[in-house]
Amino acid sequence: MGEDAKFDEEFWNAEMFKEEGEDELYFTESESEDEVDEDFDAPEPTEAEVAAAAVTDEKEALEVEKKKPQTKRYVDPERQKQGEGPPKSRKSSRSLTVKKMQEGKQRRIEEQERRKRPSLKAETRALTQEEVLSEAKETEKINLALLEEMLKLEAKQKPVIRKQRVYVWPPHYITLGTLRPCP
Repeated sequence: MGEDAKFDEEFWNAEMFKEEGEDELYFTESESEDEVDEDFDAPEPTEAEVAAAAVTDEKEALEVEKKKPQTKRYVDPERQKQGEGPPKSRKSSRSLTVKKMQEGKQRRIEEQERRKRPSLKAETRALTQEEVLSEAKETEKINLALLEEMLKLEAKQKPVIRKQRVYVWPPHYITLGTLRPCP
C-alpha cells in the first residue's frame, strides 16, 4: 500500500493540478441581491375567484366572436347598404365562354343518361341437369386431349438421369470408456 499512496501523491501533485495565482480568462460576477416582485406579500386568489375569472374570460371571448363578421369576403359598402350580399356567381358574356359552358352541361347530361341505362348483360338461366352433363362431357374430352399432348411432349424430352450419391467414409468406432476412435 505504501507504493500506491506514493503514486497517488505524485499524481495529484503534478503541474497540471496546481492552481495558478490568477487566471486571466476566468472571472466571476458579483452576485446581485435577490429581487422580489411587488405582489410577493399579496395573498393568493381563492379557487372561487379563479373560477369566476375563467367564466368572465369565456364570456368575453364569446362576445368577441359574435362581433367578428361571418364572411371573410370583401363586401362593397354601397351594396351592403342596399341590402345586397356578396355576388352569387359571375356570368361571362363572351360567346366562346357561353358556348363552352353549354357544351360542358350537355356532356354532363349525356354522361348521367349513360350511367342510368341498364347494362346489356345476357340473361343467364339455370342449366338443366342434361345440359350440365353434356357440358361436362365436352370439358372431359378437351382435358383428355390436352393431357395426351402434354404426355407426348414429356416423352420427347431427353430423360434426366439422376445419380444417387453414395457417401463412403471410414467408420469410427468409439469405445465406451475413452471416447476415442479405435484402431
